[in-house]
Amino acid sequence: MSWCECPKCHREFTSLTAFDKHQDVDYRRPHADIVRCQGPASVGLVIGRGGRWGHPGDADSRARAEKMRAERKAGR
Repeated sequence: MSWCECPKCHREFTSLTAFDKHQDVDYRRPHADIVRCQGPASVGLVIGRGGRWGHPGDADSRARAEKMRAERKAGR
């Protein structure tokens, strides 16, 4: 799985969309302050098992993920 790290705040994100969501970009601000990092939890992101921030899953996606983990574990 791919992930990305913010060069400004050094938090890790599970996807580019989660990374983008945590940034407040305003080109009217001075150059050094165009991008401001927001707290991931304050914009609706959750921290996952791997310590990376991402979008919360809905009940169906969580159930699919748990099923895949169980199948993978049983296959080992």
